[in-house]
Amino acid sequence: MTHRATKPTKETHTQLIGNNNEALAYIQDGYPFGFRHTTERKYWIESKPKNGQRLVTRLKHAIKGTWFKPQLGIYSPVIVLLLNKENGHIETDGVSTWATNEELDAFAAMWQLDEFQKIQIDILKKKNKIYAEVFKGQNESIKA
Repeated sequence: MTHRATKPTKETHTQLIGNNNEALAYIQDGYPFGFRHTTERKYWIESKPKNGQRLVTRLKHAIKGTWFKPQLGIYSPVIVLLLNKENGHIETDGVSTWATNEELDAFAAMWQLDEFQKIQIDILKKKNKIYAEVFKGQNESIKA
């Protein structure tokens, strides 16, 4: 996820939907390559049930025309691919493992989620319920 001063919104960003493998990747043309050249860069989100989702990028060599190896991001439970309307940059937004149910609901209401992402959100909500029960018992024993 990109660190920024403000959270992305539908007014500032356009969600890129369906970019879930290299064949369906979003291709950004005009990406800088060295001092004089521009090239193409692919962006997609890789999903794995046990790990979550991560951003994968791949750059094309401007002179040779071959693709470099994919650059793999860090897994997060759920991420979405976004296009910044102001500067045309590709960004991501997501939720962490420790997101509250309110944060999960707000994220799900803001962005269009696929089936994998909906399942991941449900799993996080179930974890939150379990953690609340576990820590409730610990907090009561500490007060006593």
